[in-house]
Amino acid sequence: MRSRAGSTGAGTTDVGGHEGAGRRVMLRGVVTGPARGIRTVDGWECAAVDVGGVLATCTGGGAADAVGSLGTGDRVVVLGELRARRGPRPEADAVELEATLVAVARGSHPPGHGGSRPRIGA
Repeated sequence: MRSRAGSTGAGTTDVGGHEGAGRRVMLRGVVTGPARGIRTVDGWECAAVDVGGVLATCTGGGAADAVGSLGTGDRVVVLGELRARRGPRPEADAVELEATLVAVARGSHPPGHGGSRPRIGA
């Protein structure tokens, strides 16, 4: 089977499957800051992590715990939809990656960091 993926530079690979205004990409990078996650009273979850200047967001059950377990320095591969986000001012514009998959190779963490390690239940 031959891959249709092509490099787009800066650690991203175009994986085709363009839907809507976004572009399906695979981003390889390092987590550059603490991950953030929220869980609403209604059970909605959203999480975000900065991967080399690109904000990767995840939604759905378990997103806050899973992304929250990432630490600064972890090497990650993120597959998702790349989207431009317009801010109220040009300097507030951003690039966001709506993640469908996040794979991690753990870096070294200071003692006691550990983080929560979500388990997949049956």
